[in-house]
Amino acid sequence: LNYSNAQPYSLDVLQKGVVNENSPNSLTQELAAKYNTSLETELETWFDNRIVAAGSRGTARLAIKDANFRSSPLQKKDGVEGYFTRDQAERWDATLSVVVSLEGTGPDGLSTANFTVNVSANNTVPEKSSDAEKSKIYHSLVNKLMTLFNQEADKQIRQNFSRYQR
Repeated sequence: LNYSNAQPYSLDVLQKGVVNENSPNSLTQELAAKYNTSLETELETWFDNRIVAAGSRGTARLAIKDANFRSSPLQKKDGVEGYFTRDQAERWDATLSVVVSLEGTGPDGLSTANFTVNVSANNTVPEKSSDAEKSKIYHSLVNKLMTLFNQEADKQIRQNFSRYQR
């Protein structure tokens, strides 16, 4: 995903930083490796594209608390009907929990503003899906989650960082 078309926020900070506190589970690691992107990478891209350091002191910080996928098996039809039906085999749930803060911008050098974004999305995976189908489902889910994140972060930036915008 690329957010370079969206209007960036110029903030009264000298620098930016990302802190990854996420502990990716095995499914998250497997999907990221297989489909060549991770939620952490997408968040870093968002931060690079949307937040501009345009001040003389302080730091804008993106802290990734949780960025994981979880899988839940879904019940399939039994018997003859089940034999001829392509059921949804599992549901992938994706969650993001991120704290964005402005640190060291106040006269006391302390954090002056922050907000938390928690979003989740899910999608189902049909049984006997090909790698191409799973890739499409994965990228669609990442896109859906990052769209939700971007919408909520936009709202939070306008509410919480308005006095730090340049």
